[in-house]
Amino acid sequence: MFTLPRGAFAGRENVRLASAEWGQPNEVARFAYIGGPGSGALFVGALPYEDAWPKLLDIWKKAGELRAAITARTTSPVERARDLQRLETIWLQALRADCMPIGFDDDRHVVTIAGARAGKGQSSIIPNCCFYPGSIVCLDPKGENASLTAERRGPGNEWCEGLGQEVYVLDPFGVAEVPDELRASLNPLALLDKTSSLIVDDAGLLALSWRGTVAVTTTGQRPLATWCAASSCTWSRPTRRRRFSIFGAC
Repeated sequence: MFTLPRGAFAGRENVRLASAEWGQPNEVARFAYIGGPGSGALFVGALPYEDAWPKLLDIWKKAGELRAAITARTTSPVERARDLQRLETIWLQALRADCMPIGFDDDRHVVTIAGARAGKGQSSIIPNCCFYPGSIVCLDPKGENASLTAERRGPGNEWCEGLGQEVYVLDPFGVAEVPDELRASLNPLALLDKTSSLIVDDAGLLALSWRGTVAVTTTGQRPLATWCAASSCTWSRPTRRRRFSIFGAC
């Protein structure tokens, strides 16, 4: 198979490192999100419609002038910071005012990279937990995703229509706020087959894969092993085909 050497394609920015580059708005607009049953698309964000860009450019210029005026004020730094934050909030609201949802319908891996508290959960994880009809595995240290989306993926509630899937929440320390009827339990040791010739290897793999720590202390002359692990797991499946939604909270 013919392949090009790495860096052979410089792209629009003439950077000869790889073939990846930032997409233009008209290129991103081709990936309009189409959700609903039978769709395997992931929601990845939103993009302002084409006719909204001139309005956003005008708002951006005016916001820049106002930002410079606020910075030049002789008021206290706290007041200037508060006014700049209000201006930033207005700009973000303008960006979201008239947008087209963008999706990714592909069975290959997708990665989202952003700093802490940048909004990965609010803008990507939670929407997909609400809309994606297939299986999901969600690491959920605080139990927030299970609290917000477990009922949506199951029977629903007064605020949302459910997806009609069976949901099982594994949450030994009760960090997730979900109805009791959605809670379940799982004993990983029950997965071991004592008649199997590979039980020792299986037990080793289970110990390595277990998300948690083992604290070994002593009481007199007797060692005491204490398992310290927590997970909030939600398993949901449609009526005819089993699919999984797993939330892991530690």
